[in-house]
Amino acid sequence: MADNSLAIADVKIWAETIFSALEKSGITTVPINDQYYRAVAGNIFDLSENDEWGVGDVCDDIVDLRSAMADYNANEGMVLWDALEHLQGIVGFLAHTAESTGAVAFLKNDGEA
Repeated sequence: MADNSLAIADVKIWAETIFSALEKSGITTVPINDQYYRAVAGNIFDLSENDEWGVGDVCDDIVDLRSAMADYNANEGMVLWDALEHLQGIVGFLAHTAESTGAVAFLKNDGEA
């Protein structure tokens, strides 16, 4: 990635496209009955603390998702689990960024919820 930044608008498009593709594939609901391991967003980007885990790369996630979107738009299909894994990496990075900046959003512009 040339400028080393990511447009939130791109992530919105990717998420909407992937979720629409899930619905088109027949997955409209999923049972929720399993627990899973979760890492705190701030911790997953400190590679010195998590070296026993597999290491992802946000830049690779972006490149791979852009490729998946191009394939899907060309009607070549999308491997949904793979696209979701890459989206997970990007969303995790966004959570880390929001946490590290202290970002807070309000429904109204006046700062009140």
